[in-house]
Amino acid sequence: AGKFGAFVNYAVGDPLADWWFSFSGDDLTHPMPLCLDSMTHGKPLTAAYCDGKVCGFTSDGYYFTFEDGHPESMTFSDSAKTTEYARGMSYNHADGKLYAVLDRSVCTVDTVTGDITALFDLSTDIGCFAIDCFGKAYFIEDYATDAVLYSLDLESHAETPIGSTGLPIEYKQSMCFDYETGKLWWAHSCYECYGIYVIDTDSGTAVKR
Repeated sequence: AGKFGAFVNYAVGDPLADWWFSFSGDDLTHPMPLCLDSMTHGKPLTAAYCDGKVCGFTSDGYYFTFEDGHPESMTFSDSAKTTEYARGMSYNHADGKLYAVLDRSVCTVDTVTGDITALFDLSTDIGCFAIDCFGKAYFIEDYATDAVLYSLDLESHAETPIGSTGLPIEYKQSMCFDYETGKLWWAHSCYECYGIYVIDTDSGTAVKR
């Protein structure tokens, strides 16, 4: 399985809150914490791996980048700032572009400057977003008692419901593909439960790891 990275969020009173962790899909029990300096531009909200670096947006709307495995190298773009809520990001290997969903707007993001180009709007709020290695996008609807996985055609903008994940959804989420195995991983959370899941992209069913 591939290597994953993630920020820790909503760890009230936890000294590891907002740290960046690196771990393998083969072993979720031994993540490697990589400390971040004090965040002066808001807390990390969403991010994606792209060409050897991690790109993302903070809760204050600033675009940031850092070298993979070295969050201490994080830099911010003061010129690229959004007032919209960043709900998910993913790099599209099929067209070589970085995508983000800001509120309901699907956008491309310049990986160097962070400049945003709005493409189209989704019909609903989403909890998380990912693109597979063939350029097919997926999202999970937000604030649902039985959240549904959708596929999204980035060219036609067609949204197609696939099936129920079997889980409620609220708060920050993230999901991404392991390009080595083709599996869709979901960092799930809601008021009553949380965990790491693998989602079947044919049925929408989520299985806890």
